[in-house]
Amino acid sequence: MSTPTGPTIPPRSSQSANADVSMTPKASERKPTDPPQLQGSGSGPSRSGPKSGGPSHADKGKQPASNNSVAVQPRPQPKKPMVPFQCMGMPPPINRGTKPKKSYASAAKSVPKIPVTVAQLARFAPNLPVDRITQANSTVREKKSSCKRKTVLPNFTMLGPSRRQILISFNNNKISCDFNLFVKRAQAALASAELNLHILSMADAYGGYTVYTKEVAHPNTINVIHGLAVSIFQTDALYVGLPTSTSYIKIMDVPYYQNIAKRKPVSVDMIKEALGNSPLSEHFVLACNPCINHNSASSTTATVYCDLWDSQTGARAKALIGGPS
Repeated sequence: MSTPTGPTIPPRSSQSANADVSMTPKASERKPTDPPQLQGSGSGPSRSGPKSGGPSHADKGKQPASNNSVAVQPRPQPKKPMVPFQCMGMPPPINRGTKPKKSYASAAKSVPKIPVTVAQLARFAPNLPVDRITQANSTVREKKSSCKRKTVLPNFTMLGPSRRQILISFNNNKISCDFNLFVKRAQAALASAELNLHILSMADAYGGYTVYTKEVAHPNTINVIHGLAVSIFQTDALYVGLPTSTSYIKIMDVPYYQNIAKRKPVSVDMIKEALGNSPLSEHFVLACNPCINHNSASSTTATVYCDLWDSQTGARAKALIGGPS
């Protein structure tokens, strides 16, 4: 057999091995910064087992024990800020003894009313002289009469234009007029009647004419202008007066055809003639021509819409609404 050739390792004596073991520091004397030392002799790796610093196969499943044995404490909750003069605890009980026995409305009703008549005033102040009682009663009446009630307009009436004008409207066709001539004759007629009303101008308005004045015309002035208009236009079928409010009414179930065989509808002139012959014709003061609206294509009736010159309270419209035409 051939012997292997290579470098020969000289044998170590027992004294040198003991010297190496004695020079290795103990675990208690080793500093944290010292590198780990291998157990055993020689410079090669140890075959006796794992290193002293690594875990063994039996300890692989176990978690290393913590050196700090103190448990983790929860975070403290923030403290609620203290409000000055804060009421601590439950609110005080309600004092039922101070609760009013009746409401404010019932207490106000029980207040004695102010005396209105002379008898009530005498009972209220029996020691007051009769002259003072009479004077107080007259003062109360004057205050009541001076308080004007607010006029509530009905929903079918609208306020009219300025009353510093006189309207001239025709029931039939409008008649032409010379404005300058009419104004001159009107001023002469007012001067002869000793009426102080200054006429400014004249113009077309509201389907007729309007005479603008400096102030609201008196009824006597309107009568003079009416007589002048009758003499100039040579007709009595006209209206002369102050502008008023406008009321809107509708007449239902009016026959739509004047000849149903020929399917000929009624005209506006026929409607105006029928309104003029009505028992309520005095209330039909038309502001414009009536409007005829056919109810449907197969219906024989229509609805007629009319605009009337009326007062602010709608007196003419109230006399017509709900009654026969």
